[in-house]
Amino acid sequence: MRGYFLPLAAALVLSACATNPVEEATRNAARRVIKPIVEERFPGAPAQALTDCIIDNAATHELIEIAKAATIGPGTDTYAVVLGLARRPEVLQCAAVSVLPTMIR
Repeated sequence: MRGYFLPLAAALVLSACATNPVEEATRNAARRVIKPIVEERFPGAPAQALTDCIIDNAATHELIEIAKAATIGPGTDTYAVVLGLARRPEVLQCAAVSVLPTMIR
């Protein structure tokens, strides 16, 4: 019985690290929409790091809404969602930790 525990535990840990393919596709589509908006609205900021902060702190329904714009192009609603996310305390905290140090160098 003990011989099965370690492989089973390892499989459970590794499966917890794997992301849902649909979620990953949604995040990637949202990333393609968010990054150009960040580059336009926050010139000089590290766009990839700030984009990651926004994506990591967005709800699934927000990412889905943003990802739709990957096929039709971002409209004013998309900009409003992205900029609203960028103002969230969690995103600002993430930016303070990951974005600001790269801008100060």
